[in-house]
Amino acid sequence: MVNQRAFVHNENDGSFNYLTLPTNVNSQATSINDHHDVVGFFMPTAATSDGFLLKDGHLTTLQFPGSTFTQAFGVNNEDDIVGAYQDANGNTHGFSYDDGHYTTLDVPGATMTVINGINNFDNVVGFFVDAAGNTEGVVGAPLQSLSQNDTTHFHHDTHTDHALT
Repeated sequence: MVNQRAFVHNENDGSFNYLTLPTNVNSQATSINDHHDVVGFFMPTAATSDGFLLKDGHLTTLQFPGSTFTQAFGVNNEDDIVGAYQDANGNTHGFSYDDGHYTTLDVPGATMTVINGINNFDNVVGFFVDAAGNTEGVVGAPLQSLSQNDTTHFHHDTHTDHALT
């Protein structure tokens, strides 16, 4: 396995600054917002993963409750964070993290959901795998609607409505 290290590119001087993370086998910085807050994940072991938020030089570790494999993929300017986690059975779910609260975001009937990004209007993007094994892209309406199980604001690439639950 090739070790990966998370970094941030400094636009002022062109340097690459490696992030100082807890013990890690691999790490990736996956998103940055307009305030230079960075999210990503690091792997304390080859079989575990923790998400992180690096804000103003302070590192917050993100671990979905009950999971040993959490990865943060997107952050908006309100520091709403999205990503994916694995449950105790090894199933992958999308999630959001806002002000210390985790919410599962899954497409009903999907065998796997991953949320890759969130914009400043709280719209989310990602993908899911359906029961037939097909991978499909998704776009979700505002996070607040999705976390309240609003079933009308989630679409995938064939224009069939799905809701995150």
